[in-house]
Amino acid sequence: MLWKESNSLHSGLSVENISAVVMPESAVGNIPFFASLDQNIPIILVRDNKTIMNMTVERLGISCVDRKIFKVSSYLEASGMLTAIKHRIALESLTRPIPNLNPIKLL
Repeated sequence: MLWKESNSLHSGLSVENISAVVMPESAVGNIPFFASLDQNIPIILVRDNKTIMNMTVERLGISCVDRKIFKVSSYLEASGMLTAIKHRIALESLTRPIPNLNPIKLL
């Protein structure tokens, strides 16, 4: 998880402190996964880390298209995405293919 500093007077971990969640691609369907979906927190799923749970977003019928769910090959790639989040770079701009741009007509 990538943590944000909190302005609250209370110490401890809350949803306000979490910028992203990183987990194995085959270990979704747990409380942190669904809580992240509910709170619109980006979820980074790592393909290289296989688990015996074998629960994927596809098996749950969850679409990654309209949600902040990103799939990466390794934890090294996930760390790059966490860095992008920290520096407020849109994750959609890092994935391929990039959607076509519509031309702007100049008058």
